[in-house]
Amino acid sequence: MRSATFILTVVTATSFGAYLLATRKLGLAPSSLWIATLRLTEILGTVLLFCMVNLAVGVATILALRAATGWFLSVYLLNDLSLLVLSGLQALLFDSWRRTPGRDLEPVTRGRSGADDLR
Repeated sequence: MRSATFILTVVTATSFGAYLLATRKLGLAPSSLWIATLRLTEILGTVLLFCMVNLAVGVATILALRAATGWFLSVYLLNDLSLLVLSGLQALLFDSWRRTPGRDLEPVTRGRSGADDLR
C-alpha cells in the first residue's frame, strides 16, 4: 500500500470516528456538518492568504537585504513547512478573533442587505 493511500485511509477512519463521537456522545446534529465544512473552506482560504502574504513579505525582505548589504540570502530560506504551519495558526487566530461573541450577528456585507443576493 502506498503511503498516500495509507494516510488517506487513516484520516478517513479518524474522521468517521470523530463523526460518530460527535453525533452519538456530544449530541451534535449531523445537518450542521455542512456549515462546519463551509467554515473549514473559509479558514483554508484565510490560511492561503496568510501564506501568500508571508511569502511576499519574506521575498521582499530577502531582496531588500541583498540590495542593502550585498550579502547573498537565498529565497529557499522560505521553503519550510513551518511557514505553512505558522500561517495556519495565524489564520485560526484571525478567524477566532473575527468570530468573537456577538460579532456573528452583524451582517457580513455592510451597506446592503443580503436579500439583494437572492434575486
